[in-house]
Amino acid sequence: MAVLELRVLGGLEDQERAQLLTDVHRSLVEVLRVPDDDPTVLITDIDPDSAIAPGGRSSYALATVTMFSGRSRETIARLIERLQGAVGGATRLAPDDVTVVVLQSPRSCWSAPGGPTAADVDLGFEVEI
Repeated sequence: MAVLELRVLGGLEDQERAQLLTDVHRSLVEVLRVPDDDPTVLITDIDPDSAIAPGGRSSYALATVTMFSGRSRETIARLIERLQGAVGGATRLAPDDVTVVVLQSPRSCWSAPGGPTAADVDLGFEVEI
C-alpha cells in the first residue's frame, strides 16, 4: 500500500494533471512492485497566496509518500528520483522544484480489507524490496 499526496503551488493545467496522474502512478507501481490497483494518488492545487515555498520559489511541488515500512534505502532513493522526474516531465517544474518526503509506517498501523490491519492479511506482494 502506498499513498502519494502531491501538492502543487499555483496549480496545473488539465493536460498536465492527467499526464502527472499517469506518470506518478506508474512510478509507484514499478519502483515499489505493487499491483496496479494498489497505490492511491491525490493531487491538490495550492493557491500561491496560501503557501511559502523554499527559497521564495513561485513554482514548487511537495510529494508526500506514505507507505509500509520495509523498503530498502536504494528503493526509496529510486522512488524519489522517479517521482521528481515524473513531476518534472509532466509539468513546467524542474526536478529541483519538487520535494519528495517518504514516510514509512508498520503494516499494523494500516487498515486492510479482510483483516483488522494490513499485518493480518496476505498483501499479494513483497514489501521488503
